[in-house]
Amino acid sequence: MTDDGARGPGPDPRWARWLPAFVTLEIGGAVLVLLGVTRAPSVLGVGVALLVAGGVLGVAGFVREVRRRR
Repeated sequence: MTDDGARGPGPDPRWARWLPAFVTLEIGGAVLVLLGVTRAPSVLGVGVALLVAGGVLGVAGFVREVRRRR
């Protein structure tokens, strides 16, 4: 919100399109890591890979947003 109480322009649609992919990778990776630790060790590597991919996507989106605002 601005000082006069008006709402700002809202989220940047370019960043908003990457957010679902980031969230999906992170949640999917976390579920597979938990599954790998508790029940099926064969999916542990896939879970870690999804977590890393989600992290890379999140960092890349953050860096793009910071560079765009400069």
